[in-house]
Amino acid sequence: MNNLKSNLLTLLFVVLLTGGCTINMTPQSPIEEKKVPAKIEMKQAEQSKHAPWPQDGKEYWYARYFHTMASHPGIQQRIKPEDVFAIVKCTMEKYEKDNSWEWFRKNLADVHILTPENTQYVYKVTRACADAQRIKSPPIQGVKILI
Repeated sequence: MNNLKSNLLTLLFVVLLTGGCTINMTPQSPIEEKKVPAKIEMKQAEQSKHAPWPQDGKEYWYARYFHTMASHPGIQQRIKPEDVFAIVKCTMEKYEKDNSWEWFRKNLADVHILTPENTQYVYKVTRACADAQRIKSPPIQGVKILI
C-alpha cells in the first residue's frame, strides 16, 4: 500500500511539474546515444561547485512550480498555499545546491518526459521538503494526512 502511495505521489509530481508543457507533435529523428568513458563521466551531484543560478530563472521556476502545485485540487485540499510555497522553495534550493542551471534546464525544466533517475531524484527531493514542512506546520483542521 505504501509503495502504491509512493508511486502515485511520484506520478502526481511529474504530472504537476510537466503540466504546463506542451507536447511536440512532430516526429523526432532517432537520438544517438554517445558513450562516455566511465572515468570521465561524473554525476552532477559529485561536482564540487557551479555558478549560482540566474535570479530571473529561479523566480520563474518558483512561480511556475508553485502555480502547478497550488492549482491542483488534491493539493489545495491538503496543503495551505504558504506550505506549498515553502515546499517549492525548499525543492528549488536543493536543486540549485545539487546541480548547475544548465543541468536543471537540460534534465528537468526543458524536458517533456523525465528519465527514471530524474523522476526518482525529483520525488526524493520533493518528499523530503514536504516532510520537513509537515513537521513545521500543523495540518489543516478536519483533514487527514494521507501521505
